[in-house]
Amino acid sequence: MGYMKAMRIHWRTIVFLLTPLVFLPIAVVRPTQVSKAAYGVIIMAIFWATEVVPIPITSLLPVVIFPILGVMSSKELSQNYMKDINMLILASLMVAASVEKCNIHRRISLSVVRLIGARRPR
Repeated sequence: MGYMKAMRIHWRTIVFLLTPLVFLPIAVVRPTQVSKAAYGVIIMAIFWATEVVPIPITSLLPVVIFPILGVMSSKELSQNYMKDINMLILASLMVAASVEKCNIHRRISLSVVRLIGARRPR
């Protein structure tokens, strides 16, 4: 019973980790552009259907997967979404949101205050 309980709790992690590994032979056995693209589409379809990651993040997976597999360059791919500079801004906003959620900005500011000091200069 403990095994099934753990499966119910961690099923998203299991699907997230096993999906790319299970379908990896599609991209590796006969490495053509079509098979590599199919591999990426299958991963996205499973992630979308099971919602192991939020759907907006799933929609951005091609920006990561396709350049790694060599299907398309990141510049070509980001133009399908939006201009490449907009994609850079979007990525920096994601990093800023994650930094804020983890309170790293407070840790950095407290470290700076500890290093420099809290006195006002005269």
